[in-house]
Amino acid sequence: MSRTGLSALLVLLFCAGFAQVDHSLPDPKVTPGAIDPISGNDLKHLCDPLAFLPRPEFGYTRQAELVQLNSAGYVDKEPSHYEENHLIPIILGGAVDDQRNLWPEPYTGTWNARLKDRIDLELHRRVCLPRGNPEWLPLDQAQREIATNWINAYKAYLPAGAQP
Repeated sequence: MSRTGLSALLVLLFCAGFAQVDHSLPDPKVTPGAIDPISGNDLKHLCDPLAFLPRPEFGYTRQAELVQLNSAGYVDKEPSHYEENHLIPIILGGAVDDQRNLWPEPYTGTWNARLKDRIDLELHRRVCLPRGNPEWLPLDQAQREIATNWINAYKAYLPAGAQP
């Protein structure tokens, strides 16, 4: 390798060490997603527009967010720049207060918390369609796809015009 090429490689590697980690997707080792043990597979309850779907206490999510921001390599530690989000949303049977299902998702960037909310709603809509509908999606598949990579699910299920 030439001297110029080696210098360029070293600069690139040095700068990469200071690059901010993209937190659009959670670390799967820390946040693999978790299903609510009671309502997580109850389609009748999840698809009932009058059903009560519990939310975690604000103090609980705020404390979890602060701990995660300080321990997971976040450069920007300002809580107002994030939504303590459920990887598997509550409306798809995600566990409400299980740490394996929560992470500080940024409001900024191409793939952000507001876009995640759109795929949450789209997958919920599809799961609650009648089984014979061509857009129908089994609940366990929706849970698996959003937990594996919500960005890929977004690209697969939302029209091109809805893409960022």
